[in-house]
Amino acid sequence: MRPAALSNPSPDAAPGEPFPRNKVLTPNLISLHAFTVRPYYAITAYPAKRIETSCRVHYLWNSTNDNPPISTGAQSTQAGQAIHFNATAAYSLGKGLWIGPNAYYIKQITDGKIDGVLLRNSPEQVGAIGPGMVWNRGSWFLYANGYLGH
Repeated sequence: MRPAALSNPSPDAAPGEPFPRNKVLTPNLISLHAFTVRPYYAITAYPAKRIETSCRVHYLWNSTNDNPPISTGAQSTQAGQAIHFNATAAYSLGKGLWIGPNAYYIKQITDGKIDGVLLRNSPEQVGAIGPGMVWNRGSWFLYANGYLGH
């Protein structure tokens, strides 16, 4: 979810302006009047020469959207809280090129809400693993990842 003050997914509303409630609902507009708090812990280790491993653990909290698009029929919405994890292991092939496996997993830990009412059994979870690479030259980085998930 993106804060309205930092991004403007709607061509009909400038950042920070109210969303025209009579517009058709699209997924990128659900969070226009909400913000997210996303603290995380990250660690990177180099256990051996040319080998790197990194992981991040995130907590995700979403505020209440008191002005959702009218097409939702709701006066307020709030996405559930979630925890997600990203991890990678990589081997350096030299000249700034690293390759290795990547993985992520996200689990929604609370139900979402519409008009303050819990959406029972709404939490979702998904995870995936796949190959990845990063190539860097100076301050430029190119990342490529592929995932197979459930």
